[in-house]
Amino acid sequence: MTDQTPWPQYVRGRFAPAPEAHSVADLTVRGTLPADLNGRYLRSGPNPLSGQREKHWFTGPGMLHGIRLLNGRAAWYRNRWVRTRELEGHPFIRDDFSIDLTPTRANTRVIQHADTVLALCEAGLPLAGHALDGDRRAV
Repeated sequence: MTDQTPWPQYVRGRFAPAPEAHSVADLTVRGTLPADLNGRYLRSGPNPLSGQREKHWFTGPGMLHGIRLLNGRAAWYRNRWVRTRELEGHPFIRDDFSIDLTPTRANTRVIQHADTVLALCEAGLPLAGHALDGDRRAV
């Protein structure tokens, strides 16, 4: 049976979850981008999987969205779910109601440390940060 309950108002329209991952190259830019503005913009946030209904808009598996700016153009856009233990089926709250702090949602923050980009969630252990590889795990 499929859940036909509509999404709450605060997760509709432009706030609705992305139903799938995308990779798009050579995006159209309205206006102009400075030619010397080069780099990646990454953002993270919760994004339920298709068919999954979360009870609050701060919950849901982490998804990263990224855009690469290069020489006055938008070279690519990508979005990916972060491949966490939770996304692979390991629950944060176990059947016996104990808590496992390793399967976080990685839906709160994206940072760079040294040469590594990490997706984090403050609800888990520090070791639960997920290093990103550029395409498979996230953007």
